[in-house]
Amino acid sequence: MLRTAAKMEPGSNSVSSQSDSAFILRPFVCEGARPSPGAATRDVTKVSGCKCAVSSGLHTRLTRAGKMFFTLMLLFYVASVTSQSGLLLLFIGLIGGCFIVNFSFGRRNVQNLKIASPKDVFLVEGGKASQPWRIENQSKKHLENIQIIHEDELLFRLPLVAVGDSVSLVPDLIYPRRGVFPNTQVTVASVAPYGLLRTTRQLVIEGEVTVYPKIYETTSPAGKGVDLISGGRFRGGRRVSSGTHFAGVRGWQTGDSFKQVHWKSTARRGELMVKDFEEELAGRVSLILDAVSDDEVQIDNAVRAAGSIGAATLQEGHQLEFTDLTNPERLRLPPFSDERELLERLARYTPVRGTAEPGIENLWRKSSIALVGTEFRPQWVNIIAQAHRQNRRIHIYLPPGKDIPAGTEAELWHFDQNAIWLFEEALAQ
Repeated sequence: MLRTAAKMEPGSNSVSSQSDSAFILRPFVCEGARPSPGAATRDVTKVSGCKCAVSSGLHTRLTRAGKMFFTLMLLFYVASVTSQSGLLLLFIGLIGGCFIVNFSFGRRNVQNLKIASPKDVFLVEGGKASQPWRIENQSKKHLENIQIIHEDELLFRLPLVAVGDSVSLVPDLIYPRRGVFPNTQVTVASVAPYGLLRTTRQLVIEGEVTVYPKIYETTSPAGKGVDLISGGRFRGGRRVSSGTHFAGVRGWQTGDSFKQVHWKSTARRGELMVKDFEEELAGRVSLILDAVSDDEVQIDNAVRAAGSIGAATLQEGHQLEFTDLTNPERLRLPPFSDERELLERLARYTPVRGTAEPGIENLWRKSSIALVGTEFRPQWVNIIAQAHRQNRRIHIYLPPGKDIPAGTEAELWHFDQNAIWLFEEALAQ
């Protein structure tokens, strides 16, 4: 659990954050949230802008010490009435004055504190918050002895925030699972200066933290080259004018660019010679995620597997098409593009039971199909049958111990949280 405190050195306006152990957040996925383009890459934290808090009313209550002194005031009052002594009324007045000062200071402290958190933060599973929250004193007095609390856990303790000063602190938060984490609500509390009354104010902090699934190295299920692209994994039978694999030289033809001229061969033969390259082709992969289970660990493993397959497909120079059967919008990414959009879509993935029976009519033609799930689903039979009629390759990815029906014409792969392996390879081991 969280044990984070901000400490201010004497004579300094700087505040540092100290913690005994990190506060581990539970994942919360926003309902109806849609991915936005331009998320961060999977090992980078990105913050754009910040949002200030929206506050609710002030609440003041007695602390433990306050209850003791309030009881003492009542006893003094009873004693003064019994003994008819005015001296005890002086003590009552002194204690009552302390309550009034405490009430005034506490309300001023929590009412004039402004908190701004990062608007959009992008992390990977297991990552720690690295972007600071800005805390600013907007009053004309020093603010003292302030605590900022989230779900009964202390985020920051501020002994002093000087007039017009602001401090930046990084909360010691760990995000162990993918998902979308709203900054939600925090409580600003103060017991200054005497600790008799505790004044609090609820703040709704805007913004969210998007935690990408953690991916790992694997291979792409692309089966054959379809599209001409420089750097493609597959080799075609033709010769082209550009590429990365040199194939030879030939004579100049109308339409050839001077950039293609191979000057050494031209000088040796006395005529213009141009360079030829091997045809480089990229494959197409249609990645379908359909992970429905009561086991959240299996769902998260399936999401990591889908992210790893998608990233490998892009890095190997293939085109990627992704759909999760719960969102009609298909995500299509060109070869060698950034996988950020895919990872954000996966971070927001929420399984839905009873989805409509899928088909491949709207998928790319000639693409290899990768089905990722937590178990073989009856809805997949239609996809496999259609793909078989179109002579497409089918790859099915399931957790260990899960199998496919006998006679299913598909390649079975297994995955866990760290790796993907072919079913036949597992049998051989």
